[in-house]
Amino acid sequence: MSFHPLSVVKTREALRGNTISSLDEARYWGVSSVVWLFYVYHSAWVGTRLSWHLVYEIAVAIGILWIGLSEAWKANGGSIGTDFLRRMVLIGSPLGVSVLALSQALFWISWFVFPMIIDGTSFRNPEFAWQVITFFLFNGIQTWFWWRTCTHLKVLNRAKDVKTL
Repeated sequence: MSFHPLSVVKTREALRGNTISSLDEARYWGVSSVVWLFYVYHSAWVGTRLSWHLVYEIAVAIGILWIGLSEAWKANGGSIGTDFLRRMVLIGSPLGVSVLALSQALFWISWFVFPMIIDGTSFRNPEFAWQVITFFLFNGIQTWFWWRTCTHLKVLNRAKDVKTL
């Protein structure tokens, strides 16, 4: 195993020796994804959203990440798969742009539509209603990202299998 998330030197040497397996690549992707999730949620935590609901949202987001990453690794061929990180970055980039555009569109639509639909007369706690809406939007988009990633990795592997026949 050549997984050294806390040592750049050991990671560099593993890269030089070409000893990083597909599973190790998936682990590196997972660590970097958790780091980015931390940045996003830390800014929310120190901002205005300090609550137990946020803790639950973080747990769900990490769960979706773990399941999505595991399924993507399997879709790439598991331990016999090749170029996991390369494929994740290349497939994840255009999907990431789509996710960015979709999430921003949904956020701004909900930002302006929310006050017209949800107020003190429709919900006892409009702030909590907003948290629930953003919870489902974020985790739904994250689920969509992983589903599309797995689909594209499976198609890529099917094309590779056809070429070898």
